Amino acid sequence: MTLAATVLIFATDLHWEVVRGLVASYDAVPVTDGFRAQASLVRLTDIASQSFLASLRIASPFIVFALVVNLAFGLLNKLTPQVPVYFVAAPFALLGGLGLLYVAAKPALQIFIQTFTLWVARG
Repeated sequence: MTLAATVLIFATDLHWEVVRGLVASYDAVPVTDGFRAQASLVRLTDIASQSFLASLRIASPFIVFALVVNLAFGLLNKLTPQVPVYFVAAPFALLGGLGLLYVAAKPALQIFIQTFTLWVARG
């Protein structure tokens, strides 16, 4: 997923926008000016909250899948304590997670590139 996201950044030419933003940052905040801590912290918290929400949108199918599978196998373990449920459940959980990754990879990368594009466009 990381390699695919990196390839998408280069394929959509967003890496040039990052370089342009880095160069333009020296004009926006000259090195000789003082550091405004409050404005920087506000911007940092805004960016951190936006990135957390984007990562939650990308990971939400996996979080829901993990909760449902673990609750189901926990209930199964309580109903049949003689069966080693962990050894039965692990292959199903892995197969289900890989199947979910197969289905959710394209939408997850689309959400990533949209969010990254908006972030780069805002500066």
